[in-house]
Amino acid sequence: MKFYIRQKIFALFDEFEVYSEDGNVAYKIKNHGILSHQFDVFNVRENKTFNISESIFRLFNQFKITTPDTTLDICTQKFHMFKYVLEYEWLGWTLKSSMPAYSYNCYDRSNNLIFTVKQRIFSFTDYYEIDIINTNKIDMVIIMMICMDAIECHR
Repeated sequence: MKFYIRQKIFALFDEFEVYSEDGNVAYKIKNHGILSHQFDVFNVRENKTFNISESIFRLFNQFKITTPDTTLDICTQKFHMFKYVLEYEWLGWTLKSSMPAYSYNCYDRSNNLIFTVKQRIFSFTDYYEIDIINTNKIDMVIIMMICMDAIECHR
């Protein structure tokens, strides 16, 4: 199963959509943060499903993920030489970048591949192709991608 993220070139606040492989909008993402990323994630029916809040004043990025009912988890950037590593502690997932950071692989605790991401290099906008291989937790994949893209914005 594949999903695609394409963002605008210039926008004061990030607003973008996630498309399914048949071209339909699967999620809408709206950033309302000024000093840090504060994303609201909406499903196809325009219901708010998640909020992703970036912690500020930290050496490495950290994101708190909440639903309308509860706080789910923290997604944290880890330091590794010349790579990006993002850990989603609740699920035990680790997203690792290649060098240079134009492709990513996500693994579970048992080192099974969950999804891959390819970033289009020669593009005027940020464009990601997400290929989900081994999970039914599509919402969590999208959350990790939003966090990863927010980290990329700081580069």
